[in-house]
Amino acid sequence: MELSLNHFIGNREIERLNRPTAEARGLPGRVYCSEEFFELERRKLFPRRWTAAAFASDIAKPGQVLPVAVAGWELLFVRTSSGKVNCFHNVCRHRGMKLASEARTLPANLSCPWHGWTYDLDGHLVATPNIGGTRVNQAEGFDCRGLDLKPVRCEEWLNFLFVNIDGGAPPLADHLQPLLARCADHDLSLLRRSDLTLEFEFHGNWKLVAEGAVEDYHFPWVHPQLLPQGDFRPEIGGDCYVGISSRPTEKGGRFKYNEPGDGAGHLPKFPHFAAKDVDLEGIFLFIVPTCVFSLNPDHAVTSLFTPIAHDRTHVRRTFSFLGEAATAPAYAEARQRVWNVWDTVGRQDKVNVAAVHGNAWQREALGLETRFSPFWEPAVHHFQKMIVETLRD
Repeated sequence: MELSLNHFIGNREIERLNRPTAEARGLPGRVYCSEEFFELERRKLFPRRWTAAAFASDIAKPGQVLPVAVAGWELLFVRTSSGKVNCFHNVCRHRGMKLASEARTLPANLSCPWHGWTYDLDGHLVATPNIGGTRVNQAEGFDCRGLDLKPVRCEEWLNFLFVNIDGGAPPLADHLQPLLARCADHDLSLLRRSDLTLEFEFHGNWKLVAEGAVEDYHFPWVHPQLLPQGDFRPEIGGDCYVGISSRPTEKGGRFKYNEPGDGAGHLPKFPHFAAKDVDLEGIFLFIVPTCVFSLNPDHAVTSLFTPIAHDRTHVRRTFSFLGEAATAPAYAEARQRVWNVWDTVGRQDKVNVAAVHGNAWQREALGLETRFSPFWEPAVHHFQKMIVETLRD
């Protein structure tokens, strides 16, 4: 049976979702706890959108190969001698073997571990060893043309490697334009990546991880160390992103990590914050469906939200700072304080994601509908509507 949205969400439910935020009802529990709905997303959501699948820094040198899986799609990134990153489906054209199972650096070409079919780093089939017998690398009547690796549309932006699996999305630059416009006052060219990384595995559906990330309503109960909350605003960028931003109304809150201690100084901030009429601001933008770009006064965090299964989501973050602050020993303590804040928040969020996911089947069985705070959760509401719109046939 061909899966479609109407197998899971009826027109009445969509109408209630599309009401104003104060009146709307959220997505039903089945879209979080159902393996079948995750299969629908795997087939019709992730392939249709620009989906961040890896970090470019993980494949920095020519000859490096990086296999990744996103919602069941097995992909293979390779960096060529020219520095270009190619992406292919991780499937040999002979009998479907996975070409690579771990990251490595190739001496030359890419060979299938099962029967030795060999491809160059642009995906061209260059050798079929023993296909016609021992030490006979050609076979009469066998045409190798058209047996190159199947490519996947791939583009890089700010250490993210985006893929568009079905090939039908608009150019990435066009898709990201709302985000670039929102962050236009920040000189992103000043950012330098540090060696700090952070990883979590959430026991919950990827949508729940995202929804918890784009509202601050839960801060007093889950992240009290980030209070006071300051001036909060939801952020909605059309079909590109949802998120939040905030400005401190008093000292402390989410910016308290940058208070110097033990002789460590402040991290340098983006130059535009030096103007007297510009307040500090933190921006957290979820580029649907798999990545977050968090832009703070003195650092940026790039995060991959990788769906593993309907009930498991892997999150990995990299940290960037301005200029020498990314690597200079004088800022090591300040960088560590930033990492500590993100580590604490992630651990706190894990508990709640698991609990909400565990309740999804029960609220489905009881027919319980979820609601939205019109002040705190317009971005959550918009995200849920984006899911429905992407899955419409």
